[in-house]
Amino acid sequence: CNLAEQLEVCSGAGARERELQLELDAVEMAKNEIIRLSREYGDERRDEINSVVSRYVSAITEGKYDLAEVDETGKLRVQTEGREVLPEALSRGTLEQFYFAFRMAVGSIVTQEEPLPLLLDETFAMYDDDRLRQTLRLLAANGSQTILFTCQRREQKLLEELGIAYHMIEL
Repeated sequence: CNLAEQLEVCSGAGARERELQLELDAVEMAKNEIIRLSREYGDERRDEINSVVSRYVSAITEGKYDLAEVDETGKLRVQTEGREVLPEALSRGTLEQFYFAFRMAVGSIVTQEEPLPLLLDETFAMYDDDRLRQTLRLLAANGSQTILFTCQRREQKLLEELGIAYHMIEL
């Protein structure tokens, strides 16, 4: 009788393990499908994304960089005055600007039907004042609602200097 009870308990544990394994397999399949779709979408939209990224980078850097694109392997390619520059040779601030341009480009392409609000948290910490001015102009022209979190007053000062309307909530 005790052996029968133990056998029942053990077979119940095996059933639970099989159930969990099925769930893990389903999650793995979903993950692989998301990765496949992401790559497929990236391949289909790479040229469009790179074109928009280059426009944003050119606007932020006032034309210093002609081209900024991500190739199929995910490597950043940058050109200035027709010559390629290694990303390792760029300053942290410039790389942050390229990353911002990439996020803006993908966001504008993915949300074409209905623009979403843009949330930025200390995004401009590594920007110099000139590039921050250009970025704030770009954001103002973008037309999307932008919520900027910062512990600096620099953004407020430049928004006022540029005559860009904003609402400030200080915590």
